[in-house]
Amino acid sequence: MIDVDIAMVAHVGLGGNIGSAAARDYHAAIGEIIIKYNGALERYADDGVMVVFNDPVPVKNPALQAVLMALA
Repeated sequence: MIDVDIAMVAHVGLGGNIGSAAARDYHAAIGEIIIKYNGALERYADDGVMVVFNDPVPVKNPALQAVLMALA
């Protein structure tokens, strides 16, 4: 399992204030990225997410997928 915490990126990018509309847009965008890199959303936590790779569905080279997603 790899924990990709992007709360700091969102905090800086949104001036520390993430409203509900912005949160919906942010979660929608990050959801598309998670799917693109074969991750599975474990949970949302305000402006952060936990994504797992290779669970529950096997993924070829899960570490590489996680790194590529983090760089996206």
